[in-house]
Formats: sequence, C-alpha cells, structure tokens
Amino acid sequence: MNKICIVGKGSSLLFKRLGTLIDSYDKVIRINHLPGEKDFDIIGKKTNILSTRSKFKLDANIEEAKAKNLDIWVCSSFNEDYHQQIKAKFIDSSEWSEFRRYFNNFLNLRLNEDDSEANMVIPDTGITTILLALLRFPNHTIDVCGFDLYKNGNHQIYKSKKSSSIFLTPVLQQMIYYKMLIRNKYIHEL
Repeated sequence: MNKICIVGKGSSLLFKRLGTLIDSYDKVIRINHLPGEKDFDIIGKKTNILSTRSKFKLDANIEEAKAKNLDIWVCSSFNEDYHQQIKAKFIDSSEWSEFRRYFNNFLNLRLNEDDSEANMVIPDTGITTILLALLRFPNHTIDVCGFDLYKNGNHQIYKSKKSSSIFLTPVLQQMIYYKMLIRNKYIHEL
C-alpha cells in the first residue's frame, strides 16, 4: 500500500524530529506551510501536496509551490479567486456532501465569509485535509503528525497562535473526530 504522511505545524514536532521518517513516505501533504531549510531535520523536506484554506498562506507559498510543481489543495469555497491563477484541486460536490455529513452542526463565531458559499462551516485546514486524503486516497495508509489540537496550548513550530480559542472555533468537535479516526484506525498518529 502507498503511504501518505500529513504534516501539521504543531509544536510536538519540535521534540520528535521526524524529518527523515516523513521524507520516506510515498506522498507528503503539508498543511499551510512549506518547510524551510533549517527545518529539514524536524519536519523533513519532501512535499507533494500543499493544502490550505487561507488566501494569505496560499499567496505566501504559491510561487515556491509552482516552482516545485506541487499539487495544491484549496480547502475552502473561495475558488473563484484562484481558478484562473493556479492549477489546484478544489473540494468537489461529492466531497462537500461528505463534509456536511460529518460537520453539519459546527458553531463557529468567526465564520469566514468565504465559507458561506459552502452553506456550512468548514473544519480547520488540518481536519479538512485528513478527510480529503481519506476520500481521495481510499486505499492508502495515512499517518499524521503535528496535529496537536490544543494538547500543548495553542502553539505551532513557528509561533504561538494567540488569535484563536477553543471556544471560538469548532476545535472540540474536531478533536473528537480526530480521536475517532485514530481509534478506528483510519489514520495513525506518529
């Protein structure tokens, strides 16, 4: 079976130093970031897919992603802005149906206007990417790392995220869903 590693930016990566292991996977999906040279031993250098829902993060990484011929997943409904500019895989109608099935009752006080077209609140990029990988690669082994989901506070390998709160985003529901995926062996946490 092909093996996929989905790499978040959780601070737990700093202590694990999984770079070599991550680079050994057949496909590596990065959430909202591409690795810098100083990070190779911590988070590896291999990337096949950049997954994001943030226009800012996409704009910041788009030239490097194009230069490296990476696939890009846009995990939001803001696709009109980018259809002409980039070759990207957007969420299709059958995938939207799956999202609505699992995340139909999200409460998010900071609902992104860009997601209103989807008629739902889309989960954070990490959980969205995991679900997309399960849908798009059904016969693959999927391992994940760097998904701290508030286990260590709200810290990432690059900075603390002070602007979000477990009470303002649907993190609790996502934590439960994430743990269910691990418990039922759909994904494995490194």
